[in-house]
Amino acid sequence: MHFADTGERPKWPKKKKESKGQGSNREKYLSHCPEPLQGSRQTPEEGKSFAKIAQELGISEAMVRRAWDHANLDSAAKAAATGATLNRGSDRHIPAEKIRDVQSLLKDGKLTLREIVAQTGLSQSTVRRE
Repeated sequence: MHFADTGERPKWPKKKKESKGQGSNREKYLSHCPEPLQGSRQTPEEGKSFAKIAQELGISEAMVRRAWDHANLDSAAKAAATGATLNRGSDRHIPAEKIRDVQSLLKDGKLTLREIVAQTGLSQSTVRRE
């Protein structure tokens, strides 16, 4: 009614936005920092993917990545200094002992590629890649 009588627009009180504040997520990933290490992802070469660890812990994959990066600050610093991509590992579906068997058979050089494939049960492309 005041606007209709005077033409003056009403002034509403300003709402203060709730800020998340810096570090609100920091406590979350710091609390999960040792857990990815205690899982089977102890070395980047062998272990679970970040998605599987996140699903087990009930947190986001990004949070597991931040926790992993925080736990491995030295490798992150080296990657940043050289301009290389940070090696966070990869998810291998093949057991590590099978990979070691293939590598040892290839080093021996006594068997052909097809014989190694038949012995290990892996595909030719996997054996070639190793």
